[in-house]
Amino acid sequence: MALEITQYLLAAQSPDAKIRKEGETALGQFHEQNLPGFLLSLTVELASDEKPTKSRRLAGIVLKNSLDAKETATKNNLVQQWMAIDISFKSQIKNSLLNTLGSSV
Repeated sequence: MALEITQYLLAAQSPDAKIRKEGETALGQFHEQNLPGFLLSLTVELASDEKPTKSRRLAGIVLKNSLDAKETATKNNLVQQWMAIDISFKSQIKNSLLNTLGSSV
């Protein structure tokens, strides 16, 4: 899924409305079907210097929006979703994010 998430992230930024909609839909389905895998894929994308800057930037934004919100009800829902994720996934996500801090970009 790592290669596909790059394609989805790039497609979601396409100026072509049809391609953009397909990318957004694919990202939404991945999010709904496998939240831990989705979050981990986003962090791997963000941490990888080999990935395009455009996809890495959007991965960071989507990751943030998947974990935090301004509205209290939405934020509480996101916290509950995070708490339900297996500790091994959370550790992988956290480690990958820490590795991102050393990125040249």
